[in-house]
Amino acid sequence: MHSQFLDLTPENLYAYRNQSDQNWSRFLSDPNSSVVLRPLIRESWARCLREGINPLSKETYVSLASSEIESLIQRSQLYEHALPTLQQLTTHAQQTGYLVTLSDKLGRIIYLDGDHQVLRQAELMNFTLGADWSEQAIGTNAIGTSLAAGEPVQVFAAEHFCSGVHDWVCSSAPIRDPLTRETLGAIDVTGPWKRAQSHTLGMITTASRVIEDSVYSESLKHRLSLLNEYSNLCKRFPSDGVLLFDNSLHLVECNYAAQQLTLKKFGLPLTEILKVDALHSQLLESAPSSTRESYGIYLESIDEFAQVYRVAQSDRRLGFILVLSRRQTLRTPHPKNSGPWSKIIGRSPVIKAAINQCDIASQTDIPILLQGESGTGKELFAHAIHEASPKHAGPFVAINCGAIPKDLLASELFGYEPGTFTGAAREGRRGKFEEAQNGTLFLDEIGEMPLDAQVYLLRVLQEKEVVRLGGSRKIPLQVRIVAATNRSLQEQVYAQTFRSDLYYRLNVINIALPPLRERRDDIPLLTEHLLTQLAQKHKIPIPVIADDVLEYLVQRYTWRGNIRELQNVLEHATVFCQNNCITWDDLPLYLRLPTQTTELAPELMPLASDTSEERAQLAQLLKAANGNLSELSRKLGVARSTVYRRLRKYGLIEF
Repeated sequence: MHSQFLDLTPENLYAYRNQSDQNWSRFLSDPNSSVVLRPLIRESWARCLREGINPLSKETYVSLASSEIESLIQRSQLYEHALPTLQQLTTHAQQTGYLVTLSDKLGRIIYLDGDHQVLRQAELMNFTLGADWSEQAIGTNAIGTSLAAGEPVQVFAAEHFCSGVHDWVCSSAPIRDPLTRETLGAIDVTGPWKRAQSHTLGMITTASRVIEDSVYSESLKHRLSLLNEYSNLCKRFPSDGVLLFDNSLHLVECNYAAQQLTLKKFGLPLTEILKVDALHSQLLESAPSSTRESYGIYLESIDEFAQVYRVAQSDRRLGFILVLSRRQTLRTPHPKNSGPWSKIIGRSPVIKAAINQCDIASQTDIPILLQGESGTGKELFAHAIHEASPKHAGPFVAINCGAIPKDLLASELFGYEPGTFTGAAREGRRGKFEEAQNGTLFLDEIGEMPLDAQVYLLRVLQEKEVVRLGGSRKIPLQVRIVAATNRSLQEQVYAQTFRSDLYYRLNVINIALPPLRERRDDIPLLTEHLLTQLAQKHKIPIPVIADDVLEYLVQRYTWRGNIRELQNVLEHATVFCQNNCITWDDLPLYLRLPTQTTELAPELMPLASDTSEERAQLAQLLKAANGNLSELSRKLGVARSTVYRRLRKYGLIEF
């Protein structure tokens, strides 16, 4: 079994099965053992161990309701192009005891057909429409592993990581957009292990290429739409540099003027100068809500202003065109805080990565789970996701699942009919789901929702409809769900305080928001932004913050309360500061304690209790700081007023 590909014949099939069983048992007993595995399988098993996949799992879970599958199929670029090939394969599969599937790029099955008897057997492991067959859900399997590895793979018997799939053989190949190379999904053939044949993988690989050829035709139409808009803008601005990017921010075309700009300015081609990651963030932060409106950005990497034109078709973003111009009308950037992401303050790589993930996810109707500590800005991100989504014209409705009494939560979420209970409004009331119709419902602190209330939420998410308390009328819903928590829902599932089926329903796209201590480079920007807001709130000039205080806030303090704590600290300092300058004495007392720093340097250790020894220590530290009292106070982790008093006490300063 050294080869990357299996050589299965009727003669060696049982030997392969026995060998795979032995390899699986040996690997689980000792993952570092010298068990011989195909490289693709070993790499996948290693990923499964890192992800904590249970090798004794008997089934995966269903993450899509029938209504969601229909909605996904209607929007899917892949399904339409794959259907003719799938139908041809299905005819063959029904005669040979196999099943044919198509999954989206997340590994969720959106097409399933084939031998009906085999289909009933496969249902025992939840091999059904809407089921999640990613590696993260059910370990090594052809669908999930081909998506994870980005190449065709056949997985036989106990090469599957989870024991519930050991009686099967599956062959799968990823399907990509030939133009952008974006993975769209995977095509798969699955059957009982005793029917395994080596040539199945070749057949599936060929099928994926046929589908890719069909996708190519559609992508070519989109590319032509982009090129047509690009050509129009080149004619409109003949002397300016014009750059065309697809939706994945790949540079498609740039005219002669754009190429010459960086060659003359830096002596290097545009592709070596322009920073695409920074460009992506700028395009998101500065973009207005209307896709028809152009806006300006400054490209720091090439020191030029650009006017941005978004190209869209049927609410689907196809790409961007940038016009580099010397004209003053194009040099003016779009007003800051006009785009969906402009309220997310920060330039650190971790916050940019979170913004980019959220922007990509915002273009779908898939549930999003935001995980982060208290005060990291989860509601701000949820609102930005809504503003960036196709549902931005609808309402954004937020509800804190932990702040509402258990007895009132159902009526808050689902509403009630007139006369349902004592004290109810005479005319009844809409619930939060109805209020969010055609928009976004933000379920904050979802981990604090009572366990018995979770079943009602799950039913609404599955059926895409709500029934008010005391009523029987089913109300169809078109609502985008964004949930947030500062807890580990997976640990709550293990502790049986959170339903596993609800967790898998919500945890389709999981985005981690970084704590403030992991994005310290953003603290100066956040401080400037918050002080400006506080000055407006209190109707005072914007306070100036002393350099040593800012350095302490940026480099030393732990920020367990994250951005919310930073805002509270700055508001306290703003209220008490004099002469419009924030100093050590203006910070909350708890903040100045040495125990609050991220790490205690030797200088931050308490001074000696003996007065003569303390004087000697202070004199030594003052000399090391070159007489800079601000530096000395920072090293000691105390206010400058305290340092003054001690130095004067020992006659080390004369003022």
